[in-house]
Amino acid sequence: MPKRKSVTKQPMSVQKAPRGQVGKQTYDQVRKVVEEKKIPLLKAFEEVAKATNRRPGTIAVTYYRIGRIIREGAGKGSGARGRGRSSAVDGNIRAVFAQLSATIAKLEKIVTEQATEIARLRSESELADRIRKALRS
Repeated sequence: MPKRKSVTKQPMSVQKAPRGQVGKQTYDQVRKVVEEKKIPLLKAFEEVAKATNRRPGTIAVTYYRIGRIIREGAGKGSGARGRGRSSAVDGNIRAVFAQLSATIAKLEKIVTEQATEIARLRSESELADRIRKALRS
């Protein structure tokens, strides 16, 4: 397997970042480049990669990872990895389950009403048959 290139010539802003902040800094740098230069994300990844002596793919992966964390709110001290997401998923599952239960209850009511209507129509049909027979005789 080929050796990875050693990256030692990074700008001071990245080298002196506190542990765990490089990802957030990368995300912010990409957002800033996109907003200031009005360029697509792909071009912004390339520019930030060039400025930080990293690969565009690394920048893209970091950008999307941090973006997902920000969207899910997991970056606000939710604790162990994935907790923010699982609570969001749990909330979504509960909402879907509640909606499904309500829909099933509506369907049960409709089926019961239809069964009652079918029974009434059968009774009327039998009565109409008796009347027809009586008129024929």
